[in-house]
Amino acid sequence: MKVRTQMLELSINDSIQQFHDIDEIEDYVSNKLNQTGGEVWLFHPSGSRLCVLFNKARAFVMWMSEEGASSFSSRDLNRPNGEERFLLSNGQYDTYPSSWTVNRQQARDALVYQAKHGQRCSSVTWHDDSLG
Repeated sequence: MKVRTQMLELSINDSIQQFHDIDEIEDYVSNKLNQTGGEVWLFHPSGSRLCVLFNKARAFVMWMSEEGASSFSSRDLNRPNGEERFLLSNGQYDTYPSSWTVNRQQARDALVYQAKHGQRCSSVTWHDDSLG
């Protein structure tokens, strides 16, 4: 069953696509997440937005209720010490602690949940970045 929604905008490595259908977003994201890395933004009609930086194994996820709002970022406190490196759409690399990343399936789930509800996915542990 196709789930229709208001227009959603998805940007992958600065290539913008628009969708009305959640199933199409799921398929598109699943195919794109098979790449080795990149930067994904999903903009919900409510104003909320989700950013996912992904590499071959892990993803850093950030959610904001609206442009300019304080963000919430992913955490996996069971991850060992270390760092993950992510390629941004501008060609720059950012590095985050491994404990700030989640597996790619969790990132995919967060994208789909954002598309459907415009809210943070409960399968990701979130840190309120305004608290430091």
